[in-house]
Amino acid sequence: MCLLGITGDTGDTNDFMSYCYAPNSAAIGLASNQAFYLNEELQDSIDNALQTYDEDERAENYKKAQELIHEDAPWVYLAHSNQNLVFSKNVHDFVLYPTSRMFFYPVRIDE
Repeated sequence: MCLLGITGDTGDTNDFMSYCYAPNSAAIGLASNQAFYLNEELQDSIDNALQTYDEDERAENYKKAQELIHEDAPWVYLAHSNQNLVFSKNVHDFVLYPTSRMFFYPVRIDE
């Protein structure tokens, strides 16, 4: 059992697939694959996705990986956090990104 918090910093599928599920990430001392989930077919799908520039082929490999993860259910997710920010009514055009990055250049403040 573990408590894990992770935020994708690039928006790339591999950020989560390799980090959380890949057998190559299941080594004591480096374990980001906290469940020590070992599925070589999954590792092959992740590796194949990483070795192509073809977006459709990459998507198919990650889809297969997700199906394997779903079938094996190596993790049981109990909760997910919500991101909330509050601004004054005169602040406009702020976008809350799922990567937790904050960009203020498009923000406008009415006086």
